[in-house]
Amino acid sequence: MVTEIGATSNGVTTGAGKEVRLGIVGAAAEALDLRAAPFVLEPALLRGLGGAGRNPSPRDAEGLPKVLHDALDGELAVPRLRPLVLRHGPNDGPRPADDPALLRIRERRRGLHVEDRLHAGLRFLRVLTARTARTGVAQLDLAERDRDRTVHPNRLAVHMAAILLDVGGVFHVSGEPIPGGAAALRRLRADGHRIRFVTNNTTRTQAQQAEELRGMGLELDDDELQTTPRAAARALAEKRVLALTMHAIVGELDGIKLVGEDAEAVLIGGADETPETNLVFSFMNLARAFHELEAGAALYCLHKNRWWQTKAGPLLDAGAFVAGLEYAADTEAVVLGKPSTAYFEAALAALDADAKMTWMVGDDIEEDIAGAQAHGMKTVLVRTGKFRPDAVERGNIRPDAIVSSIAQLPDWLEANV
Repeated sequence: MVTEIGATSNGVTTGAGKEVRLGIVGAAAEALDLRAAPFVLEPALLRGLGGAGRNPSPRDAEGLPKVLHDALDGELAVPRLRPLVLRHGPNDGPRPADDPALLRIRERRRGLHVEDRLHAGLRFLRVLTARTARTGVAQLDLAERDRDRTVHPNRLAVHMAAILLDVGGVFHVSGEPIPGGAAALRRLRADGHRIRFVTNNTTRTQAQQAEELRGMGLELDDDELQTTPRAAARALAEKRVLALTMHAIVGELDGIKLVGEDAEAVLIGGADETPETNLVFSFMNLARAFHELEAGAALYCLHKNRWWQTKAGPLLDAGAFVAGLEYAADTEAVVLGKPSTAYFEAALAALDADAKMTWMVGDDIEEDIAGAQAHGMKTVLVRTGKFRPDAVERGNIRPDAIVSSIAQLPDWLEANV
């Protein structure tokens, strides 16, 4: 038997004229536009969630409307569900303790706690009914809805995890894609996670890196990629800087006065797999940098990586040159990329994310994992790129999870977050 379900301003009516009150009142009902958004009613309370995991008593079963046992001809969408917050009382809003991937919707019906969970990927609402008893009045908090909509156009996304993704060693090695990366990124976005790419790459501009990643099948906008040259441009704006960096990123250092002498700061970039590294970090250039440091210039570096993984094996990175200058000039470099506080805070601010609700995913146990943990984030180490089992075993840095590659990350998050 097929029973039609309609909606009124205060409840849902069946084809037989019976009405199951949902307790949504006045303007709240108009905001939901219930005429275009019938609900799907289910009789069973067998989800095992809170108090809803009880079978109704015989007395309750007698009161169930017949419509709850009839088949429905379909499920219709509830429009603009994401920005809505349904409340029964002051403590029934979404809480940090709740599963971040789920938004809970509650009613109380004569002592029976009836609740269901709405997954971010779904676009319809199921209302579980224990019996035809009276319901409490579930008020729709329109003020909070509008306030959240202003800050977060996707209200439900606030409850999803924010994820910072390293690039080199996670999505590719020397430009060769790591299998499953593009599909994993699509899945993370479909699951509602907020994404930001954070890289210490110092040999390509932001636009060049983003275009290369799109060529590997990754879907991203340029401004989703956070780079160290841009961090340097903010930190050293208007200063006279001697920069030992790859020529490709000079355009990213906008606002910095690049000089060859009388510098206020010395900036050390990263190494490359090309012969240009020999020119940038020549003895004469390093000696010039040392001279400026002795004259009072401050030492900055885009990162302090000791090495990085290439398709030909591990390769010495510019962190060795930074350490040499620190030793020679008896100074300490200011790191502008990972794992610096400023770099991670900029990434969190871009996602409007709390560190405790954010995951850092990377292949570097020091810059990615230890750096993120020092700032209160949770971490996932991938067994690709720079990953070395002995580095994990002999050290005291323990990631929250280790996965085979980025391809396994969505499944792990779904099972554990």
